[in-house]
Amino acid sequence: MAYAPVTITTNAQLLRTVTDDEFALDPAEEAVIAGFVAKPVGTTAVGKELVLRKIAAHTASKYAGAGGLPASLNTNANAEVAVTLPIAYAYAMGELDEASLTRLVQEGGYRNGYRKQMALAVNGQIDIDLFALAASLSHSETGASVTETMYASALKQLAKYAKNKFKIGETDVRLFVHPDVLDDVLVMPLAKEYQIRGSAGSAVSGQLATSFGIKIEESGNVLQSAGHTYCPLVLKDAFAIGYNRTPSALPEQQDGLHTRMIYRAEYACGEWFDSSGVVLDIS
Repeated sequence: MAYAPVTITTNAQLLRTVTDDEFALDPAEEAVIAGFVAKPVGTTAVGKELVLRKIAAHTASKYAGAGGLPASLNTNANAEVAVTLPIAYAYAMGELDEASLTRLVQEGGYRNGYRKQMALAVNGQIDIDLFALAASLSHSETGASVTETMYASALKQLAKYAKNKFKIGETDVRLFVHPDVLDDVLVMPLAKEYQIRGSAGSAVSGQLATSFGIKIEESGNVLQSAGHTYCPLVLKDAFAIGYNRTPSALPEQQDGLHTRMIYRAEYACGEWFDSSGVVLDIS
């Protein structure tokens, strides 16, 4: 018996192509250090530049008189220090064509996803600027990989130079590492001990911390340059940031048949206390 089967060639007009209703997002780095660093009082609007004021440490003198009331005392005349930080403007902008929007059908979902990706880009740029400061820190540990010895030595330096600002096991300290060296950190006994024994609720909280309570976070925005990876171990006031505009979206702008979307931030960031940071320079 002769027959004619239905095939994808002969009966192509019967076949259906389905496009999902979801707009999935490509991976992007999220901000991790911008939310941690210091935001000094009065920096919610910083104008054309941000100036951070500091009072220098004093050194005590001893009175060496023979007796009686102290006289002829020496005064401290330390030069005070101010750090001036320039303004930066980070933005992400896109234009959506009218015809494209109408033919998307799921226009709302696309707009929402587009805004999320722009927000990640702008917040990520702020992190990039902050992580770039690590290379300029005066105190460092160098090596081919992150080791427990290097880590302990970095903590020793932090305790030495941050002085009263650092109390081991009490002060909020962060180590930010690039994913390229995350495997070194994960096998450090100091980190594994916390995961096995636990000390802050469940040992499987998913947060990596060492036996000294130092929180470790990873980010692909950690500075890599000329074969070096600069992983900062910092207190909050090692770096500082102030804003004229916190990361946010402008109202959508219509330009003929195009809809313009802009997400932006205006800020100033920089090193505040060099003594509050140590960089692990991995090369």
